[in-house]
Amino acid sequence: MGFWQESDFLITSGSCLVLTNLSLSWTTLVPLFQADMLLRWLPALVYAVLLVLITRRFMPFWLLPVSAVAAIALFYLVLWLTHTSIAQASQTGWLLGPFPETSMWKSFSVLALSHANWSAIVPQLGHITTLMFVTPLSLLLVSSVLELVSERDMDLNQDLQATGVGCLLSGLLGGMVGSHAVTSLLPEKMGVKSRWVGVIVALIYLMFLLIGVSFLSFFPKLVLGGLLLFIGLELLVLQLYDGWFKLPKVDYAIVLLIMAIVVLFGFVMGVFVGLVISISLFVLNYSRIDVARYTLSGASFSSHRKRPFNQERMLREQGEQIYVLTLQGFIFFGTAHRLLTQIRQRVYAPSPPILQFIVLDFHWVTGLDSSAVVSFVKLKQFAHKQQLQLILTNLSPALEHSLRQGGALTPDSPHFQVFSDLDRGMEWCENQLLEASKYRRSRFLPLSLQLKTFLTVEDSKQISRLMKYLESMQIEAGNYLFHQGDTPEALYFVESGEIRTVIDLKNGKEQRIQALGAGTTVGEVEFYTQIPYALSAIASQPSTLYRLRTQALNRMRNEQPEVAALFSEWMNALLANRLTYLQQELTSLTR
Repeated sequence: MGFWQESDFLITSGSCLVLTNLSLSWTTLVPLFQADMLLRWLPALVYAVLLVLITRRFMPFWLLPVSAVAAIALFYLVLWLTHTSIAQASQTGWLLGPFPETSMWKSFSVLALSHANWSAIVPQLGHITTLMFVTPLSLLLVSSVLELVSERDMDLNQDLQATGVGCLLSGLLGGMVGSHAVTSLLPEKMGVKSRWVGVIVALIYLMFLLIGVSFLSFFPKLVLGGLLLFIGLELLVLQLYDGWFKLPKVDYAIVLLIMAIVVLFGFVMGVFVGLVISISLFVLNYSRIDVARYTLSGASFSSHRKRPFNQERMLREQGEQIYVLTLQGFIFFGTAHRLLTQIRQRVYAPSPPILQFIVLDFHWVTGLDSSAVVSFVKLKQFAHKQQLQLILTNLSPALEHSLRQGGALTPDSPHFQVFSDLDRGMEWCENQLLEASKYRRSRFLPLSLQLKTFLTVEDSKQISRLMKYLESMQIEAGNYLFHQGDTPEALYFVESGEIRTVIDLKNGKEQRIQALGAGTTVGEVEFYTQIPYALSAIASQPSTLYRLRTQALNRMRNEQPEVAALFSEWMNALLANRLTYLQQELTSLTR
C-alpha cells in the first residue's frame, strides 16, 4: 500500500525538477508561482491533466506517442512565432542538455577503482544500503497491482532475478539502479502486452550508450516534464480519487498519512512508516482470527474406537465434559490470549456440564512464538486451579520443544497429557469417563450375555437360537482377520480382545482407522453391501470372535425366520445409530 504513495509523489516531484530545476517542497511553493516560473510548468500541467482525463476513458496504444509528437510540434511552432532560436531556447533552459557529443560508453577497468573518490563514496554507504533494500521491496509491493492491471500472474522469483542482474549491469556501466515495477504500468495501460516492449527499451538505452544522447538536446523540457507529470498524476488520482470510493476509510486515511510523511520527511521515512503500519495492521487483523478452526464436544465428536451400544450412549450423554479445539495458523500473543479467554468463558459458562477435559489439537498449527508459550503456561496454571485435564495432540517436535522449553510442558505435570493424534487423545478422555461410570467392563462376558444388553427381555430368548449359527474363532495378535480388497464372506462379533482396522498408505505404512473392543461388530457394512473391504482388520491382541457366514445367514432365514428378522432389525438399528452419529459429527465440523 505504501509504495504507490511514495512513488507517485517522487515522480511528480521529479517532473517539477525537470521543468523548473526546483524540487517540489513547502519551501519552493512561493518561487514556483512567480510569473516566469509559471510558464515553465503550467503548460506541462495542462498537457498532463488532459492526458489523465482522456486516458481514464480510453487508452489506445498510439495516444502517448502521437500526443508527444503533437506537443513537440506545438512547442517549436511557438518558438517560430516568437522568433526564438534553438540556441536561445537551449540557453534559457527550455530544452534538454547540453549533452556531450561523444559516446557515453566507458570501458570498465579495475584500475579505475584506484581513482575513485572514496571520501565522497563512504558517507553514502547508508543511502546505498537503503537503496539495496528499497529496490526489491518496491517490486514486491507493487506486484499485486501489476497483476491486476496486466491480468497476468507474475513470476516474482524471475522478476527479482532480472531486477538484480539489471541493477548490477547498470551499476557497472555507470547507470542508475532501480526497479522496473512502476514504469511497467504505462505500457500495460496502453494495451501493449508484448515482450518486445522491454527489448525495444533496452535497445534504445544501448543506442544512447554507444552513440551518445546529443540529439536529445532538441527535446523540449515541457514535453518530458508533462509526460512525467502525467504518470505521477495518474498514480495520485488512483490513490486519492479512486481510493476514496474503493478503499475503507481507515485505509484511505493511512494513504493520506503516508503521503504526508513522504512530503515532509522523505522517501525512506515513508517506506519505514508504511511498513510499520502494514505490519501493525496485519498483527491486529490476524489476532482477530479465531485460532480454533473447529470447536467440538465429546457429545458430537468421538474417537475411532468402536464401543458397545450402551457405552456409546453413555459417552454421548456425558460428552459435553470434553471440550475439543482444533487450532490453526501461527499462534502468537494475540491469538493465544484469545484462545485462553475462549477456554475461560467455556469453563465459567453456567449451562453446559462442568468440563473435565480440554483437548487442544495442533494439527493445523504452523508455529508459535515465545509470547504464545507464556499464554500456555497461564493455561496450565488455570487448569491446575480448576482441576482440568489438558490433552495436547498432533504436536510437532518443534512445537513440543518450544512448550517444554518455556515451561508449559513439564514431565511431572498431572494436568497435561500428550498424544500423537487427536483420535488417541479422544480415546483416552473417553476411557476416563467410562472408568468413572457403571459401564466400565471389569470382567469377561460371553458373547451371549453381551448381546442381551442390546435386546429386550422378550427378544433375548432368541439369543440361544442365534448362537447356533455363529462360529467361534481365535486370532493371535498381529494376524489379519481380512485384508483390504478382499471379498466379504462373514460378519464378525468381538467377544474379547481388540481388532483394529487400518488403511494401507502408499509409503508402505498403515494408518489406524478404528479400534474395536468387546461387544462390537466388524465388517457389517461390507457384509450387507457385498463390496470389497476398503480396510484391513488386524488383531491388536489375542482375541476371541464369533463369525456369521453368508451361508449361515441364509440358513437362519429359512430355518428360523423370527430370529433372522430380529437379527436384521438389530443390525438396521445399529447402522442407523452410527449413521446418525456420523451426521452429527459432520454437522459440528461444518459450523
